[in-house]
Amino acid sequence: MEPAILAEIEAQGLDVGLPKRTFAQIYGNELSPEQQEEVWMELWRYLSIISFMRMHRGHQGKTRPSIWVNRAWHELILCTKLYAQVCDKVVGSFIHHTPVDPSDESADADEAYALTLEHYRAYYKNDPQAWIWPAPPRRGHNPESTKDPDTTDNYFF
Repeated sequence: MEPAILAEIEAQGLDVGLPKRTFAQIYGNELSPEQQEEVWMELWRYLSIISFMRMHRGHQGKTRPSIWVNRAWHELILCTKLYAQVCDKVVGSFIHHTPVDPSDESADADEAYALTLEHYRAYYKNDPQAWIWPAPPRRGHNPESTKDPDTTDNYFF
C-alpha cells in the first residue's frame, strides 16, 4: 500500500526533487538509487502514520524514525518552505523534529521507536523493510557503528 501522502504531494504540485537529490549526493555511495527511493517511500509512510495518529486517534505521543528515514527527513526539513507546505497541505499540521539527546540513557527513545514499529505494522498491515526499520537496538549499543544498509545496526538519530 502506497501512502496517501505521496499522492497528495503530487496533487499539490510540491516538488521534492531538491531534498532527494541532496540525499542522493550525501548517501549515494552507501545506497543504490533503488534503496534511496525506498528510504523516501518510508519517510512518506512515517509521516502518514503521524498524520493518521493525529487525525484519527488524537495521538500526540512520541514516535521515532529509523536512522535512514531520519536522514531523509533532515534533507526535507532543510528545505523549510517545502517542508512547511508538506506539513500544512498534506499532513494537516506542522510536525516538529525533536532529536534524541545522545547522552540520554533512558529507555524512552527505544520505547518510542518500538511503538513506531507497532503503529507501522498496524497501519500498513505488514512488517517494514528490516534494513530501513531494524529491530530496536540492544541497550548500550552504538547505532552509528556501521553504515551498511543491510545490517540491523542502523537505528535512529
